[in-house]
Amino acid sequence: MNIANFVIILLLIAFSIILGAAELTGSEELHFTALNIWLTVLAIAFAGGGAWGLVRTFSTASKLTHSIFKLIQRDYSETPKPWTPIILKPLVSAIDQLRSVLQARDLEHEKQLISLQSKLDNVLSEKSKELLTLVDDNKKLGAISHELGQAHARLNRDLGQLETIQRSLLPALYVEDKELSIRSYYQPNGKTGGDYYDFILATDNEVYLAIADVSGHGSPAAFIMGITRALLHSEIEHHQSPAAILQSLNQYLIRSIRSNEFVTMFLGRLDRDSKTFTYSNAGHLPPLWLRPTNNEICELEASRSVPLGVLEKPNYEETQIQMGPGEKIVLYTDGVVELFNNDRVAYSEKRMRSVLDENLRNSAVDLLDVLIQDLQLFLERDLDVLPVEDDLTLVVFSLDER
Repeated sequence: MNIANFVIILLLIAFSIILGAAELTGSEELHFTALNIWLTVLAIAFAGGGAWGLVRTFSTASKLTHSIFKLIQRDYSETPKPWTPIILKPLVSAIDQLRSVLQARDLEHEKQLISLQSKLDNVLSEKSKELLTLVDDNKKLGAISHELGQAHARLNRDLGQLETIQRSLLPALYVEDKELSIRSYYQPNGKTGGDYYDFILATDNEVYLAIADVSGHGSPAAFIMGITRALLHSEIEHHQSPAAILQSLNQYLIRSIRSNEFVTMFLGRLDRDSKTFTYSNAGHLPPLWLRPTNNEICELEASRSVPLGVLEKPNYEETQIQMGPGEKIVLYTDGVVELFNNDRVAYSEKRMRSVLDENLRNSAVDLLDVLIQDLQLFLERDLDVLPVEDDLTLVVFSLDER
């Protein structure tokens, strides 16, 4: 019990006593005193009740404010006290509705989050399995890559050995024999190639000069080139005629190589005493005959026939020319005239003949150097550094005056 209640009770007791005395005595003064006491009790009661109501209202408002802060923090555990002033009931009702909506929404969000978390866990689980599979595959690929690397290293070693063997089958790049000078340039498009040239001293009086081009590139072409060289050296021991030698080579190759493979070859024989050059052509590009005395370049087109390994019984014919001192024969494969630059323009026979025409009186060595320099100028790069698209071979054969 607080002081206000105690005072009211005392005043009510005093009011009852004085009112009883006034009734007994009929004193108006006592009635007036009792009325004053009653009014005082009423005043104190109203004042106390108002104060109590205000206190309770402010207390409830404070609790509602605290509840709102709790709602902001998503805490739904605290509710307003059962007694609520009439003026605050709409606010309390609104807060209760807001709490219900927010709590329901949070429950729905929680369910969605649980569902999403479950899906995410499933996805992570699947991705983990895929990652483990990828790791396993990566290990396998690593092992395969290691094996491929070893195989590639072995292949490079084998190709290096094949390159060494192939180059050992070719004559020296520069040969001098009495009045003869031969300068050659050979550049395969890889480590090995299908181009072939040769300088064969059959007797003191007879010299054979050959250039050939095997269809295709790389190791298969190099293999056929090796067979062709062996057959040529063997047949020169049994035949003197270039046409007869080509005929015999054709019979061997048509039984040894596949139907889509063939070999083009130009073969000539120089008689040192008579200075006659007899030649036959199995589908190869015709060499160029440089005659400085007459200031002319002739194409050795006569007697050209089909490549080796194409027909069972081709007709290879022979042609003979008389060579004079200082005259040269330039032999080449299609990799020279079909060499393309960055603009996809071919070097062409026309450009080559123009260079030769300007250098008719050069030696075999100088003439070939000029041709190589012009090829590199045309390509705008070094032939020896960057590979060419096709095997490339140039041979300059000169009959010098001694």
